[in-house]
Amino acid sequence: MLYSDLCDHKHYFVHVNTLGCSMQLINRCCNVLVTSTIVNCCLCCQVSKTVVDMQIEVNRLREEIEASKFEMTNKILQMEISLAETEEEKKRLIRVAAAAKDKLEVAEKSQKEMADELARFKNNNVSLAAAHQKEVSISSISFICFTFICKYVWEKYIVTQCQLSDFLSTFYF
Repeated sequence: MLYSDLCDHKHYFVHVNTLGCSMQLINRCCNVLVTSTIVNCCLCCQVSKTVVDMQIEVNRLREEIEASKFEMTNKILQMEISLAETEEEKKRLIRVAAAAKDKLEVAEKSQKEMADELARFKNNNVSLAAAHQKEVSISSISFICFTFICKYVWEKYIVTQCQLSDFLSTFYF
């Protein structure tokens, strides 16, 4: 209720004056009523302003929460994508490791086969070297014998060069 409304109702207070109240008392009552009404209006305005401010703050908090929720959802999605990529990379690396293990097994088998073949070659080389040495020894003895025979024949029989070459040609195989 506004002050003007109260003033319009002075006739009511004037009617009360017939009961024996003074006009000063009526004016005081009107002033008190007007003041309390103004205070009530101010309090209502303050309460209304506080309610509006609280609604604004609630809306701001809701927006912040929604933005935070959106960011968290995006982070979760990014982490899930990263996790899926990491799992795929892990699977790929496991396949690469398995292939490398297979290649290593093949290489180790090949190395063993080569080592066995090298051992066979060494054994063959040793036996061939022994056979060669035996042949060289026999050839040396044959050469020494041949030289000795030639010397003996040369000393025993002095023959002409032509006869010697005919004689030597009989020893060639």
